[in-house]
Amino acid sequence: MPRKKQKAPLPKSKEKKGGMTVQEAGRKGGNTVKEKYGPEFYSKIGQKGGEIRGKEIHEAAEYFRKHPEERLKV
Repeated sequence: MPRKKQKAPLPKSKEKKGGMTVQEAGRKGGNTVKEKYGPEFYSKIGQKGGEIRGKEIHEAAEYFRKHPEERLKV
């Protein structure tokens, strides 16, 4: 039987150890993208993501209309 991987312990505080927090890194990256491509870039990628997700939902609904027995499987 394979052994479970042991998870690294979580830090006990949010002290900085010379780097930046994940939140700070995300904010810095987001601001860099905004400066490079402009705020409308986020609107465009959001629009594309919404269109793709809508298509996925529509395809799933069609599938379950044709295969209602599959709907109960979890």
